[in-house]
Amino acid sequence: MEERLRQTIVILRKLRDDLGMPMDDPEVQAIKERMHVFVRDGVAWKGALPLMPWGREAVLEMANDKIELTLRALRKEKPNKKSLGKL
Repeated sequence: MEERLRQTIVILRKLRDDLGMPMDDPEVQAIKERMHVFVRDGVAWKGALPLMPWGREAVLEMANDKIELTLRALRKEKPNKKSLGKL
């Protein structure tokens, strides 16, 4: 449990200090809640959580006392040909 807690603190500090993400933002709170369950119960979880204000999603994988968080850019949808009209 101590190692899971240590990793959680390191990741959250990076989000806050390096990327400027406020810890009280609802989307960051969702990440914190997933991590809290993992730290407390050791329940493995893998999934993606949106970080819309930053145009990213957080891909979170937690298992066996290891936490990995990767930020990926959200895909922008290609414009519909019909919406472009004639060129």
